[in-house]
Amino acid sequence: MAGPVKHGTFFCAGCFRVNAPGHPGAAPPPRAPVKTLPLFPAALLLLAGSWPVSSLAIETLKAPEGKATPVLPANPAVAKTYLLRASDVIRVDVVDDPKASHEYKIGVDGKIRPVYLKASIPLAGLSAAAAEEVLGRAYVGEGIFSKPQISVSVKEYTEQRINFLGQVNHPGPVSIPPEKELSLVTAFSQAGGHTRNASRYCTITRLLPNGKSTAIRLDLRGAVEDAKKDIMLQDGDTVFMGESLLGNDWQ
Repeated sequence: MAGPVKHGTFFCAGCFRVNAPGHPGAAPPPRAPVKTLPLFPAALLLLAGSWPVSSLAIETLKAPEGKATPVLPANPAVAKTYLLRASDVIRVDVVDDPKASHEYKIGVDGKIRPVYLKASIPLAGLSAAAAEEVLGRAYVGEGIFSKPQISVSVKEYTEQRINFLGQVNHPGPVSIPPEKELSLVTAFSQAGGHTRNASRYCTITRLLPNGKSTAIRLDLRGAVEDAKKDIMLQDGDTVFMGESLLGNDWQ
């Protein structure tokens, strides 16, 4: 009877599994490590996160060449310069005419009805400076003032917010401070941080004016550890953090 095969792995008395390459009983060669893709098809991501896929038209984004982090396209309706919104309360001051100076709440149609003017003036979507120009032209056009000096300021802001859902300690809406930006990491902190089973990755969905939704998958833990990987969120964004399938991704 032949002796034990060299390089054999013992399982039970008199039984060996041969590791020698080419042998009929040899163990299969080790598999090459599977690379984790930085960006999965958005449809799969949404399915994994129990999103209502049928209600979203998704476009998958890739990272720009030479960069590790995909970039969400800015929604034109959200600018760095604050744009007036429906339900904002604004103050319109007209120099040398206290009666024309007044506070207004912008209507759901985006308009106000200024003192002396016959027509309502659309202001939603304009900056304060642009609103001053529009009001000035309206007063001149109706012959009320020849060279009005007008200032517009925001007294009360309509709330802007994002939704942080999934494996965070306090899922739900996170408010964006008026005339300021909100980063992903800051929103994550305000949502109470991650749960024990949270994945290190999150999916951000942004609704665009054309009715479509754009989604990207980001390494949130990477953004926490490296500020250069953090991104700015916009009003209406939804951030979803799924559950890790491989244990604690945050250890």
